[in-house]
Amino acid sequence: MPRNLRVRASLQVANTRLPARSFVLLMALTLLAGIAVARGADLVGTAQTAGVLAALGITALEGRWWGYSTLALARLVITHFTRPGQLEPGTSLLTIRPENGFEQPLGRPRWQQEGREAPQKGADR
Repeated sequence: MPRNLRVRASLQVANTRLPARSFVLLMALTLLAGIAVARGADLVGTAQTAGVLAALGITALEGRWWGYSTLALARLVITHFTRPGQLEPGTSLLTIRPENGFEQPLGRPRWQQEGREAPQKGADR
C-alpha cells in the first residue's frame, strides 16, 4: 500500500500528534503502575519497570528496521528459526572426481605438445 494512503489512528495532545497505540500502551502501564504502588509496591522499582516496559513497547509498536515494523521483523525471525532443517546442508547428489573436473591443467597448448605436429599454414585449403 502506498505510504500516502496509509491511515493510522492518532491523538492530538498539546499540539502534538501521538500514535494511538503508543498512547494507550503508556496509559495502561501508568494505570497498572499506579495500582501496584497503591497496593504497596516500591515506587522507584515500579517506575523503573514501567519505564523499561514502555520503552520496549513503543519500540515494538513504532520502530522500523529495514522497512519492516518491529513486530513483522520479529515474526520473520521466529518463522526463520522454527523451520526444521532449513539451515542444514543437504547431501550432494553428484560427485565429480578431481581428474574429471572442469578445470584444464596448466601447461602448453595442445598444438605445442610433444608428439603432435604444429598446424601448417594453408594446409586446410
